[in-house]
Amino acid sequence: MGSFVDIAAADGHKLAAYLSTPAGKARGALVVIQTAFGIDDYLKGVCDSYAREGYAAIAPALYDRQQRGAVFEHTPEGGKAAGALRNRFVWEDVLKDTEAARLRVKDFGKEIGRAHV
Repeated sequence: MGSFVDIAAADGHKLAAYLSTPAGKARGALVVIQTAFGIDDYLKGVCDSYAREGYAAIAPALYDRQQRGAVFEHTPEGGKAAGALRNRFVWEDVLKDTEAARLRVKDFGKEIGRAHV
């Protein structure tokens, strides 16, 4: 249902984001914050589910500043590797990337929400 798009943060950093849009007119939009495992099939399914309910849903790839396209398996090893990237987050950059996602979907409706799954 959705697909990856490129977005740009205010500092010029380009990152991927998974965007899923409804078939008809959107009721609003959500920024979905990834789990520790990245934008995996589960997270894409969450975005697609919101789209089926009438909302545009976008999930910025917050690991892209450290490792583009990072996705980890739901295993102890995957969790450890994901944690290593997450520990290197610069939280001001995470906010820039999240804001870039919000700006990408702001025209889908007045309601903007943020979902952490």
